[in-house]
Amino acid sequence: MGEAQGKGADVIYSKRLGSAKTRPCIRLDGDARVPGRESLRIVRPDQQGYVLLCAYSALSNGFGSFRSFGAKVVITDGRGSTVTVPLFENTKTRYRVAIALVDFTAPDGAAIHHIEAYSARMTERRPVLHPDGTIAMNAGPVEFKRR
Repeated sequence: MGEAQGKGADVIYSKRLGSAKTRPCIRLDGDARVPGRESLRIVRPDQQGYVLLCAYSALSNGFGSFRSFGAKVVITDGRGSTVTVPLFENTKTRYRVAIALVDFTAPDGAAIHHIEAYSARMTERRPVLHPDGTIAMNAGPVEFKRR
């Protein structure tokens, strides 16, 4: 999931798949409801700044931790560089994880930074990515609960 700053920001996830043609020029192929693969395509790197890759998994997805699901994220830049991030959090009540930050402001092309920061226990507030590339965990809205 690509994330940006605050409520109403450029957030891409299963209900807002995005588009490669309109801002933020990021497209998610869908939501893997069972173990499988999700692909995120990021285009127009000159307009991106930063992209935060995150995952969400709550009790409705099955009781367990990111580690118990065997979750991992593989990030490729399309030019031969690959970063693999296995998710090791073993607590069943951490529902969000900020996995990696893709920095499109780097002078030599995109730089991928391993983050792996987990939400606080029992919160479903999403992380917030600020324009300067800093991240605030548990600072965004709760987006998936019906009220």
